[in-house]
Amino acid sequence: MRRLLLLAILGIAFCGNVSAKGYEIKGNITGVKSGKAVLVVSDPESMAFSDTVQIVNGRFAFKGDIQDAVYAGLVICPEGQPDASLSIILEDALITVSA
Repeated sequence: MRRLLLLAILGIAFCGNVSAKGYEIKGNITGVKSGKAVLVVSDPESMAFSDTVQIVNGRFAFKGDIQDAVYAGLVICPEGQPDASLSIILEDALITVSA
């Protein structure tokens, strides 16, 4: 689990796009065929929400709108392997997660 978490943290690349409308998180986790990815946002000043998507062949994606940049948690739940989590800053941009 430590290795997966470390790889996920090191693999995050924030690619800002000034003209972007909404956020997009694209993930590719090597060695994971299936499972779930969970995005959790809990900001008392703006909003709180969560979203869950399926991991298919190691890939997952989230899309949505957010008014201001907030801290969020991303939990990767690969089938048959330990979960890994990391913190991200969620903003109107493309966010790529690789591990």
